[in-house]
Amino acid sequence: MCTLIAGLLGAWAPGAMAHGLHADALNSRQMLLAPSGIQATASAATSQMVARGPRTVAVIMVNFASLPATPWTADDARVAVFTGAASLNAFEQEQSFGAVTLTGRLRGDGDVFGWYTIAQGTATCDPDAWMVGANAAAGAAGVDLTGYQHRIYVFPRVAACAWSGAADMPGTDSFVNGSLAVRVLAHELGHNLGAEHASALRCVDAAGVSVSFSTSCVQSEYGDPYDIMGTSDRHYAAFRKGEAGFLTASGLATVVQTGTYRLASSSVVTGGVVSLRVQRGEAPDYWYMDLRSPAGLFENVAATDPTVTGITIRLAGDYRTATRTRLIDAAPETASFADAPLRVGETFADPTSGVSIAVESVALGAASVRVTVPGTVPLTPTSIAAAAVAIPSQPDELTASASLQRVSARRGILRVTVPMADPSLRCSVRVAGGRPIQCRVAGTRATMIRSVVLNHQAVPVQVRVDGHVVLSVRLQVPRNGQMTRLVKTLSRI
Repeated sequence: MCTLIAGLLGAWAPGAMAHGLHADALNSRQMLLAPSGIQATASAATSQMVARGPRTVAVIMVNFASLPATPWTADDARVAVFTGAASLNAFEQEQSFGAVTLTGRLRGDGDVFGWYTIAQGTATCDPDAWMVGANAAAGAAGVDLTGYQHRIYVFPRVAACAWSGAADMPGTDSFVNGSLAVRVLAHELGHNLGAEHASALRCVDAAGVSVSFSTSCVQSEYGDPYDIMGTSDRHYAAFRKGEAGFLTASGLATVVQTGTYRLASSSVVTGGVVSLRVQRGEAPDYWYMDLRSPAGLFENVAATDPTVTGITIRLAGDYRTATRTRLIDAAPETASFADAPLRVGETFADPTSGVSIAVESVALGAASVRVTVPGTVPLTPTSIAAAAVAIPSQPDELTASASLQRVSARRGILRVTVPMADPSLRCSVRVAGGRPIQCRVAGTRATMIRSVVLNHQAVPVQVRVDGHVVLSVRLQVPRNGQMTRLVKTLSRI
């Protein structure tokens, strides 16, 4: 699920489900506070390549004794998810160039179950409890929901849930609130597959004048109007297609030397470079360039669309880091991101790193882009390709843990363990909003053990390494003598 807390990704629910939930208010374009029973944590996860081939999906239609509406039939759901020309399946096939298809385990045209009416109420937003009820009802009807790669729980609009959809990131389960729109379905499946949000940046200079990029920027969580993970039903940006493995290695390139480079459209299969990037000096992130062209049903835009006649530029981390993308606005003088792409004859300059990007021409689904890398000798003659870069391999799996053991009616022992690649980094733990407590670092591990007062049903714990939040959880207070423990997989810190 998407637990939408501005800037915080993934979420944990206590207990056996332990979902990483992301909740999306796609209409209001904001991240939301976690629903009841779901806690937010900063996402330090890594993104994995999406396995090619069929992915098994179950759609579970569930309603409530207090809300027995049945807004769709099983056939409606099957068309929306599996068989329709504009279905979720059609979307995934088109944007992955056939690498991903969706199917059922029992039926080739898709498995849809329900309606199941459950006793759990709707006064509070509690999708984990609803999932438990739906799974029990399905089991009682002889339906085995285990073994599916994705389970989509759809229910009539519940007013207590301020989101359109929610999903594990990455993971199996997603929840859709009152809609079968492909925009919601594909956005939440994107989270299941490890995709973060497609955000955008609003920046001003020292005088308060709008500029494309500066050290003073505000992030719009769903601000990218050209990516399904933003405010659109269009394909992933080229960066995310590369991260998911939808592009070949020859389609990814990193500029390391000043020169003119050829960029092909990411909307269709080509033999050229479609995800072109340049590193921001010593910074750990890159400027990614993306060109689109009219194609298929979901990229069926006009030949005059700004993404076709210019290139979009996004700021993101390395491939495989499960990072959100941040679109920059090459036309900051207007209030909309609808004209954000960099047009022919225009130049974007990063005032921090000195990197600049200029569009020299765009024609027939290909762009000629001049990239300036400070301190390098320009290529001569003009280059039409960049040095190919391989996607980094999956980093070693590291885990952080937090546990709370109750030792008396009012006291508990809190233990936190975090992996540390560099023992010189600072680690601190903040408990229930109190003062930061320094961890003890020994080798590749940082630990903190402390007695805490149990005043509430849950104890909020936030861990920072070198100033960055790597873990943010709420530990449910256990019964006397028992322990609550949560484990989170992290990328290398």
